[in-house]
Amino acid sequence: MDGDSKESRGEATRRKLILAGIKLFSKYGFDSTTTRMLAQHAGVNLSSISFHFSNKVALYNACLQLIADKAEDIYHEAFTNAENVLANEEVGCEEAKAAIFEIMNLQFNVAFGKRYRSSLMLAYWEQVNPTQGIHPVTNLIFSKIEQTVAKLISRGANIPYKKALIASRFLNGGIVSFGEHSILVKYSIGAALDDEEMPQWVRRQIFNHMKCFINELFENGIAEE
Repeated sequence: MDGDSKESRGEATRRKLILAGIKLFSKYGFDSTTTRMLAQHAGVNLSSISFHFSNKVALYNACLQLIADKAEDIYHEAFTNAENVLANEEVGCEEAKAAIFEIMNLQFNVAFGKRYRSSLMLAYWEQVNPTQGIHPVTNLIFSKIEQTVAKLISRGANIPYKKALIASRFLNGGIVSFGEHSILVKYSIGAALDDEEMPQWVRRQIFNHMKCFINELFENGIAEE
């Protein structure tokens, strides 16, 4: 019993530190977030960081990995559906587009949802302050998603994969960029900067632009240089 309670207390402390890390690292970045800030925010002793994670880098990487794991769960069904479409010898246009739109909808939820704000900013800081070459969030949000969408474009619209990959980066990078720089968007349209959510009409308009782009790809392909 005592061993179980000690283990559960240790797990609780570890979780508190990870949650504190996600909030602070996403707001201030790796370099500007100190171990003292992390311990104070988590409500634990400073020594707890070295005990549970050895150092700040290990805690930072644990935060990134947790975000990546949660994102993997969010996208799991969409990835499975995309893999099923791509498993066919011939990929139909409508099936490919439906799989792309499913992934795009999830991207919009992540980019514009308040609950995912810290996750999105961690993806940004992960690129600005990489540690030990570990990029779990970037690998999922940019690499896996973009590659999956590129395969769907390539197979469904009969476009060379390298060109489809650029189209996929345009789609996904655009969505993520709106989420990362939402204040600039709010400022440009005269919305209140302290509003927590982006106006729904903005999301709908961005989605419609993306949808038009995808339909154009599937109907007319990519113009030659």
